[in-house]
Amino acid sequence: MDANDIPVIDISKPGQETGDQLVDAVHTWGFAAFNFGEFELGKAEQPVPEAFVAHEVDISEFAQRCRALCIQLLRLFASGLKIDHAEGGQDWFAERHNASKGPSGSILRLLHVRNLKGSFAAREAHGL
Repeated sequence: MDANDIPVIDISKPGQETGDQLVDAVHTWGFAAFNFGEFELGKAEQPVPEAFVAHEVDISEFAQRCRALCIQLLRLFASGLKIDHAEGGQDWFAERHNASKGPSGSILRLLHVRNLKGSFAAREAHGL
């Protein structure tokens, strides 16, 4: 198995099949991931798993804080790259991720990585 074998699981229609796919991915790869797209008024743009519903506003606030940090980093990269002011200067990257101008393409990815301690030999024996 290589990275090209990692499954992409559509969770927009939660159900038994989706749950089975997630559990299989965790058992096979040792992690699970969930991507949140843009939030509007504290709500995700896509359906979220039931376990996240009660915390959706908190996750939205966390995403906003992550986004603010990302914008600061993008501005630092632009400054470090000395992008000409006429071309956008320090805002060159940040403007391309400006959610107020429409979808920014930014996501918040939550990862769960299981503890693999002691299992490396078993994974290696199976070619993982």
